Amino acid sequence: METTLSYLDSIENLKANSKADSLIVLFHQDSDFQINNTALTLEIKNHLKVNNNSSPVNVLHSSEAPNSRLILVQLPTIKELFKDNSDVKNIFAPFVREAIKVCLKTGSKNPILFFPDTKLLFDQYYKENYSNNELKSKALKNLWEEKYENHIMASLLAIYQEIYEPLQAREHFLQKQISNPKIENIQVKFPSSAQLKKEDCEKLLRKISAIEEGNILARDVGGSDPERMTPQNCGKFIKDSFKNLNDIVSVTIEADRQVLEREYPLLYAVCRASMAVPRHHPCVVRLEYKSDNQEEVTDNLFFSGKGVTFDTGGADLKVNGAMRFMSRDKCGATGNFIDLNIQKPIKITSLYAVGVAGFFKALALLKPKNINATALLGFVRNSIGPDSFVSDEIITSRNGTRDDNRLSLVLIGNTDAEGRLVMCDLLCKLKEEALKLPNNEQKKSLFTVATLTGHVIRAYGPYTSILENGPAKLSEIGKKIKDSGEKVGQGCELTNLRGEDFQMIAPGSSAEDVIQTNDKASSATPRGHQFPAAFLSVASGLCNHGLDSTDWLNYLHVDIAGSAEELDAIGWGLPKTTGSPISSFVGAFC
Repeated sequence: METTLSYLDSIENLKANSKADSLIVLFHQDSDFQINNTALTLEIKNHLKVNNNSSPVNVLHSSEAPNSRLILVQLPTIKELFKDNSDVKNIFAPFVREAIKVCLKTGSKNPILFFPDTKLLFDQYYKENYSNNELKSKALKNLWEEKYENHIMASLLAIYQEIYEPLQAREHFLQKQISNPKIENIQVKFPSSAQLKKEDCEKLLRKISAIEEGNILARDVGGSDPERMTPQNCGKFIKDSFKNLNDIVSVTIEADRQVLEREYPLLYAVCRASMAVPRHHPCVVRLEYKSDNQEEVTDNLFFSGKGVTFDTGGADLKVNGAMRFMSRDKCGATGNFIDLNIQKPIKITSLYAVGVAGFFKALALLKPKNINATALLGFVRNSIGPDSFVSDEIITSRNGTRDDNRLSLVLIGNTDAEGRLVMCDLLCKLKEEALKLPNNEQKKSLFTVATLTGHVIRAYGPYTSILENGPAKLSEIGKKIKDSGEKVGQGCELTNLRGEDFQMIAPGSSAEDVIQTNDKASSATPRGHQFPAAFLSVASGLCNHGLDSTDWLNYLHVDIAGSAEELDAIGWGLPKTTGSPISSFVGAFC
């Protein structure tokens, strides 16, 4: 990772800090400074006396700051933390991102980042305004823990999001020996009242760095063009990224055509047309992490991932410019969305399979003892050609090839709904592995975490949707992920699977057992982001492991079509990928 984090214990003598070349000071507009540096405090207060209503980020000449560079960042007032719709995403993230952009423009590469004592100020405001009202006091008692306790992590991850340089840009700069300005190190000054020991602060910084390593892997694969990241290049790049960690996470690649056709028939149908071009041939990447102390394991996690390196739509061809951005379908799905600020249609693309790979990169670095994790990531190209699969085909899924008494025959409704086909047989394979584990107190949870539908963007904008089966809902796994995500700026919405979702994909005749989808876009279909979870549950056979079964398996479908990329882009360019939901998963399970 090009930008490292380090702990700073004091800012009393900044001039002696040879590693720093600027100072970024965050403060809340309605609060006094909590800086243990009298001369610096006086400089800042004198500036604010004459310039208190300027932009949120200001660069000052300061005799006390490293290299005389002081970047002053005004955060929203403490009162705003108590607003109904406030969270770390709008209180901290946009301001630290702007600050680091300004920092780079000044030529600084090694800033000190000073955090205000937000918790102390929060408690003071709470005591002054709510302690005498028993009802309000009780209601707001856990507000800090629910929303803001991870504000430092959220802020540093937001900075990393801002300064990320795309893989192909880095490769170009390296090839041409071009020196590109970048942040090398950030020294972090934690709030003094937090009373955190140095080792606790450094542990937090290591966790943030591990998450960002995962985010970088996800962005690198997901954000690269369809020739740089062909299916097998994706597999090779992921495997290479674990080359120094292969004793912790094992990575294997299956690319044999006959094996893929036999083991994953739905996935193979999607990539049939691509077999005419050798470099577009598919592969399935398997990642496996095992705790080094199996007695401490509480959760066994299984992930099925969609990695469509380019999506033409297949025989149901994308037209009228809809194929634009489809190199990001290895990151997920594309839909049309109305920007809530400027009210005009924009294209949204997003990320999944590589997000799971990124989560495993974080696992390799954090080495949690409480989980085992397995992932199957299907990398394919949905091409169009003489051998394209088409609507009205009936394909026997892996579930049917393994057990004739289970639902098996899939009627294709739309070749542009290929993502669920890529994931379905992988999910079935993982289900089989989960069922082989002993029935003990360890949870068995299966996930499809996909940028699957434009409908979820219509419904929730830039937020993740989580759907759970009965056992998962009872275990509150979705709530655990949601609560974790809220604290780091990756908001989630819990959505219910309903009977109507299963009715929509029910067979219309004895020729099929389940219907993949209709012939409409998900955004034009009622419950367009919910019913795909019903399809995946039925076609994989997971529907047989709900509350009415003897072998419960938790199943969660996480649609991140809106959260895996930022909603804006510069001009006609591609938007930035975010690495979602890596932070949410790390917080929930590590």
